[in-house]
Amino acid sequence: MPSSNTLKTTISGNIVIGSAASPITIPVSTDLPPTTPGDLKFSYQLPTGTPPSAHISVSDLIGWASTALGSTITASDLPSSLTALSVAVDNITVDTTGKFDLGMLFGSDNSGTWDPSWTPISGLPVSLSNVLLQFDYGTQP
Repeated sequence: MPSSNTLKTTISGNIVIGSAASPITIPVSTDLPPTTPGDLKFSYQLPTGTPPSAHISVSDLIGWASTALGSTITASDLPSSLTALSVAVDNITVDTTGKFDLGMLFGSDNSGTWDPSWTPISGLPVSLSNVLLQFDYGTQP
């Protein structure tokens, strides 16, 4: 009986969010052939317990979105309390069926290092920590 050999390979690259001066570079990959014919699924998941290696300010994110995605909101539209807020990517999935999922972590920049907490109002003894906001668009598997 002849053996069945299947050729498999991986396509990988990066999704870049933010400006060239302060980017978040997210490595993504997909296997070929895909599990479902015609459906390429690129994904990334921050390993559990690992802090993000890159983050950007909300102002930089809004500026990038305005340029890259044609958004009409600008950083000057944000409340001043958001100036200390930074974002990082927890997970991302993009596939050829139109599904787009993005999980953003909210925290702050502590001298260039990710800090998972954020104090929304200076002087108020309240802070948020390990906040994840998940955006899901498109068809669900």
